[in-house]
Amino acid sequence: MDHLIFDLDGTLVDSAESIRRALIESCKVNNIEPIIPISEIKIGPPLDEIIRSISPYEESYQHDLFKKTFVELYDRKFCKECIVYPGAIDALSQAAVNADLFLVTNKRIIPTVKILRHHNMVDTFKAIIGCDSIEHNVFSKAKSINHLINKYGLSKTDCTYFGDTEGDAAACHETGVDFVYVSWGYGDIKKMANIKCLTMNSWDELCGFIERVQLTE
Repeated sequence: MDHLIFDLDGTLVDSAESIRRALIESCKVNNIEPIIPISEIKIGPPLDEIIRSISPYEESYQHDLFKKTFVELYDRKFCKECIVYPGAIDALSQAAVNADLFLVTNKRIIPTVKILRHHNMVDTFKAIIGCDSIEHNVFSKAKSINHLINKYGLSKTDCTYFGDTEGDAAACHETGVDFVYVSWGYGDIKKMANIKCLTMNSWDELCGFIERVQLTE
């Protein structure tokens, strides 16, 4: 296993509360009453999907205005308020000795890099791909993973993706990349139980997990 690809939200960092605070502030600025409590918003999907879950019946221009407000607030202030999961930085540093590390996320590239730089992790990864990294178009996670593989000439059989949701698992299935479920994130544990994959329960397990896989190859 030479190429390790990581998700961001729910895998490396807990960004749920910082995203929700930015959503609450954006609702206030735009006088929008969310149709469900912000505390129940599912974290992890692309921003447009999150906004539709808050106010799906707004006109497109209102959606765009809300998105613009959120982007400005989140990028300027709230993105840096996320919390790195315990053990993540040390585990990545150790893993990087024997493997190339990459990051592919549904988050836009600007706040992604700000978060990684704020927590001194930006140089840990050989490449960082956000949903809008490719010609500023919004790519699905599966397309982003394929783009990473093609751009860097990676072998899919040597790639493993670490993520926390059913969407991550589906993207890996679509691209033909092995998936490892991290149990501490935003995924539905009951739904994930139906997906055949390895599970990592803490960042302390990363290096041991890599060693076990290498022994079986």
